[in-house]
Amino acid sequence: MKKWQPNTSAFPHKPGTNKLLWEAFQNLQPCHLVEKLKDNVGTFALNTDKGVLVAKKEVYGWCVSAHKRAVISALNQGKCLIMYVGRKFYGFDPQKILDNSEENTRGKAVMLNWNIKLGTRREVIE
Repeated sequence: MKKWQPNTSAFPHKPGTNKLLWEAFQNLQPCHLVEKLKDNVGTFALNTDKGVLVAKKEVYGWCVSAHKRAVISALNQGKCLIMYVGRKFYGFDPQKILDNSEENTRGKAVMLNWNIKLGTRREVIE
């Protein structure tokens, strides 16, 4: 007997975080990938030589969020947190994020929410 498989072609697929991360990484070139930061769901950030890269589909109000482990990783390495949102790059100081953010849990991941005005929009990430 043939195993049943759902017809997923009927559902439109939105670009996931992983696809946005790789789009951001391509637009951030030239840079070098140091490592992928992963959890039980998948890759949530890319550690590059320029900083820790995260990606979001959009800004909700003035609020953005990222995985707490990505912010801690950037802080421990002395790098900035680079957020790719709306095809634009924003640079954040991880210490400012920790001081001015609120935690929430999404599944098993601890996320940090903060105001996008804590960062600066950047055309070139150095």
